[in-house]
Amino acid sequence: MGRHELKAGSPTVLEPSRVLTVEPGIYVDGVGGARFGDTVLVTETGCELLTPFELGRAV
Repeated sequence: MGRHELKAGSPTVLEPSRVLTVEPGIYVDGVGGARFGDTVLVTETGCELLTPFELGRAV
């Protein structure tokens, strides 16, 4: 399978039982950055978050 990047307009179809990560981040030149990731299972009706803990999304 390999690593793919999913972006708006991508032809990739997310089929049920696929697992993917969502890894947004922010970076500021000269300061640093922050990043977190969630593991997600694609289901028949949408998705299920598999990450078992809060990642500080309110930051």
